[in-house]
Amino acid sequence: MALKDIFRNISEKRKQDKEEFKKMEKEFRFKKLLEEKQKSPMQKEHEFYVKEQERVKLKKMVEFERHQRTEKFKELSNPFNKGNSLREKNDIIKSDVHWI
Repeated sequence: MALKDIFRNISEKRKQDKEEFKKMEKEFRFKKLLEEKQKSPMQKEHEFYVKEQERVKLKKMVEFERHQRTEKFKELSNPFNKGNSLREKNDIIKSDVHWI
């Protein structure tokens, strides 16, 4: 019986948490609606343009980062940019022998 009580308590607590979360979401939505209704049309328009400018800045930053990432991958995957490790080691050995 103890296990049933434990599981029942856990499920009841989850239900209570979900209900509290729903209440908090409702309150938040109502507060947001009240704030929006209290704003003047000019304020709403200003906020719209500010958000649009931020969105454009973020978009440019993301495009720049994507470009950098693709260029880095191109550079790393290009076989002509990679050195031949065997040849480099042989060059070092030859240069050491030359000095002897």
